[in-house]
Amino acid sequence: MSDLDPFRFSEYEGSHSVILTDIDMLDVMEVFDEHGYSGNGYGWAGVAQSAVVHHAPDLDALVRYDPEAGMFAATSTDRVAVERLAVLLHKAFHDRVFLAELIAAGQPEWFD
Repeated sequence: MSDLDPFRFSEYEGSHSVILTDIDMLDVMEVFDEHGYSGNGYGWAGVAQSAVVHHAPDLDALVRYDPEAGMFAATSTDRVAVERLAVLLHKAFHDRVFLAELIAAGQPEWFD
């Protein structure tokens, strides 16, 4: 898998995860602010859900979200599913227009 910085991968006992930490979240915080959301782990869970619903609905049953205020994580037993989600999140992180579109397309409860 190519570099998807700042997202990191983890594997433990057959569970694969993609992780984003709070120090990196600061780089795009203003995009969330413009939409009235916090760009913390819960905000990134909303972005991930929006990305899946609108761009990769086949991942919906495969990926679980485990956000905290200072960290976003998505996990699955399917490594390829996590990698596909990571590619979408990487695009959102580095393309503020795409990030804004995902935030705007998301349901408010996804960002809590």
